[in-house]
Order: sequence, then structure tokens, then C-alpha cells
Amino acid sequence: LAVGCWDKCAYVYTVEYRPGSRFSPADGESGGALGGSSAVEHVAVREVQRKQRKDRVYAVAMDATGTKLAVGGRDKAVALFDVATGSELWCVHDSDFVYTVALDPLGARLAYGGMSKTVYVVD
Repeated sequence: LAVGCWDKCAYVYTVEYRPGSRFSPADGESGGALGGSSAVEHVAVREVQRKQRKDRVYAVAMDATGTKLAVGGRDKAVALFDVATGSELWCVHDSDFVYTVALDPLGARLAYGGMSKTVYVVD
């Protein structure tokens, strides 16, 4: 699960179904993007990656294998990250805010667009 937030971060979580379990952020997890006071029955959520950006994150996407994360937002940049290592694979700057990013299932192509009213596809 990938989540973009106005706190200038993109988060990656693992979500596991666990019958009989109960997860609550008060059980030792810091809030993050999924923080809150209500508990969720039968689901275990764990933050595995947090990517700090220069401004609000408006769009996130992961490839089908969960190994690549694309992030775009108010900083007018689109970055591709390796989820396992957290390293930035590449970054490109747009002329305005980026509101959408998408990765093909294999993570070989990335599409993004936003206020520039243009959709870009990057191999």
C-alpha cells in the first residue's frame, strides 16, 4: 500500500490479514499517514518506507511487484524509488504541480501529468 500526504512524505506499508488480531496505532506504531485512534480488526499494518519530499505529495504509484514507487506532487518533480533500499532511481522535473503518476505492471514505463496539461510517458 502506498500513500501520499500533505506532510511532504510518501509512505509504503505492508498490510496483512491476520484472523484474530487487532491493530491500533497506540500499540507502538507511530501514526504516519495511517495514524489515528480507531483500531482495525484482523489487519496488521507496518510502515516499511517513508520518502521525504520538498513539498506536498499528490500522487503515488507502485508496480505490480511492489518493488518500485513513483512519487509526484507540489514540488513539480516525479521520482522513482526502489522500495527495498529506499534509493532514488531517477527524478525528473515538470513545469508545474504533478497530480498523477502511474506505473505499468512491470515498472518499465511511468506516466505522469498535472497542471502542465500534458501527459508524459517515460521508459
